Amino acid sequence: MSAQQNIPPKWDWIPCNYNLKTEVKKKVVVWNLQPAIVLTNPNEEGPDPHVKLYIDTEKSLQYTDELGWNWHKSWNLPNISVRLEIKDAQTNESLLSPKNLYAHIFAVKAVIDQPDNFHLVDVGIRGTSKLELVNGQAFFQAIKFFSTSYNNEGVKFHLVLCIYIMNEDDDVPKILNATISPPIFVDSRKSARDSQIMLEKKMSSFVEPFLPENLDRAFIKRENKKKNDTEIKIFNTLDGLFNYLTAPNIRHKVKHPLFLALKFSYCVKLFYNNQILQQNKNEQLLEQLQKKLTKEHCSNKPLNSTGSTLDDKFFILYVEESPDNFKHKKINEAIESLACPSLGIIFSLNRLPPIFDDITGGTQEGVNEMISTYRKCYSNLLAAAKMIRSSEIYEDEDGESMSEDDGEQESFSEDEVPSSQPVKKIKPNPPARETKYNKKQANNDSEEESEEDNAYQEKPAPKTNKPVFTSFFFFVKQINT
Repeated sequence: MSAQQNIPPKWDWIPCNYNLKTEVKKKVVVWNLQPAIVLTNPNEEGPDPHVKLYIDTEKSLQYTDELGWNWHKSWNLPNISVRLEIKDAQTNESLLSPKNLYAHIFAVKAVIDQPDNFHLVDVGIRGTSKLELVNGQAFFQAIKFFSTSYNNEGVKFHLVLCIYIMNEDDDVPKILNATISPPIFVDSRKSARDSQIMLEKKMSSFVEPFLPENLDRAFIKRENKKKNDTEIKIFNTLDGLFNYLTAPNIRHKVKHPLFLALKFSYCVKLFYNNQILQQNKNEQLLEQLQKKLTKEHCSNKPLNSTGSTLDDKFFILYVEESPDNFKHKKINEAIESLACPSLGIIFSLNRLPPIFDDITGGTQEGVNEMISTYRKCYSNLLAAAKMIRSSEIYEDEDGESMSEDDGEQESFSEDEVPSSQPVKKIKPNPPARETKYNKKQANNDSEEESEEDNAYQEKPAPKTNKPVFTSFFFFVKQINT
């Protein structure tokens, strides 16, 4: 069974009919990737040619169970071969492709937070991403991702391949075919993954926004992690706080200061500086708290060497001191890593400067109101934390022409880059034979050929059920949308 789990899924390109937001000549435009043209037989009584698109890569991308398909920004993508096969439906002979037919590859991310406006956004590719098809073929090589998943809210990218006709005076391409790849997680450098995993472990415990359901959850403590062991219910008391922080059966403990202040409100209080944070609305306080914690815990600077006093803090977490020295020590060890330039920790209210106010107003009604506010703001706080975390770790990438481990342009051989599948040898497409379509075209003189070429752009379509525009050896039919 384990051997089967390591086998990556099939790499499949699927049709892509979404809108793509990209940039053309420094102007943002939106392309509709739904096919707008088809290739037809100039003889209306004959069958249309068979058209099929083949996309091959010399290597597979990396695949892991944790990340799925993944790649590094500094690596060249595997060479991609594109072949548009056009065959006569009756003779099965290969036909020439029309002029001004291009293959264009994009790296995109999906915008999914706008249900009524789902679309793709071009995130950029380094290298030659647009090629004219010659004998129906194009070959992409030495292309790289321009950005990373971390710099795009952690989302995975896709490759989109468009086949279209575009003449010099066309504003938008006429899409013949568009396909999209599986999602790809893109790292910045080899160490990015390990750094992110370590950060996630730290963040999820101390400052990552916690699920609101945890505030309602009834926790229990078992010393030996066994279900038949003596269970200790965890209450909103100082002993309850100690039991929660030391329970071996609670694996992923939430130590976010807001969680501690709301879940254990009888012994933990969170205060804000009313001189710095003069806007004391709950939503604004939660936003400031989350942004400060995320930014400073993402920083590589030592958090315990701030040199600031309590008066300079934005927030102060007060935890009641336990009369039991052992319990006090364990509680302190569990939460001391929360301290940062914006957040101080005290165990005596005598140390609390007078400019600090309780975020809940010191009442149970205020606690309930703050819980309600957090539920409403959770998704926004989570999005803000992810954005800050990404920009803090990879802030050096903005405007970067090459990451630190690029050195020189990398084109890895089979044994240099791990691959999920063996190298695939790509054979060139044999040249098209002369057919009744291109023979007829060859008999025309150059003047007639020019007129035929221009027919695609200038001549109005015949008044039939299938309007057509002449191309090389067949017609291009515009699809009415």
